[in-house]
Amino acid sequence: MILCARKDCNLTVTATGANPLTYRWYKNGTLITNGPHYSGNRTATLKILNIALSDADIYYCIVSDRYKNTIQSSSAQLIVMKIPVATITNAIQLNACSNIAFTNMVLGFSKYDPGSRFDWTRK
Repeated sequence: MILCARKDCNLTVTATGANPLTYRWYKNGTLITNGPHYSGNRTATLKILNIALSDADIYYCIVSDRYKNTIQSSSAQLIVMKIPVATITNAIQLNACSNIAFTNMVLGFSKYDPGSRFDWTRK
């Protein structure tokens, strides 16, 4: 799964068995605990709020039934893409309203990810 930073992410597992079922979500082998960043760590749906680059990892869930039978879900890889930031140097051009061409203006962005696109216009 590929998401942009600062979005929310829901990971859901479907399981059947002798109720009640218990769920435990893991990130790269470490048990996840609820807090301001994660919720639902003991439910079928794990919510990751306001994802950051550090959230990129492998996630999975271990489900147990009332007889202590357990199974591990398939792993889900979360890839977090940095949100690109458009930049401009020498943004103030004294002759912006004249027919004189802009000079020494460089347009760019801080991070390129496939699919990123910027459109610059002169106003």
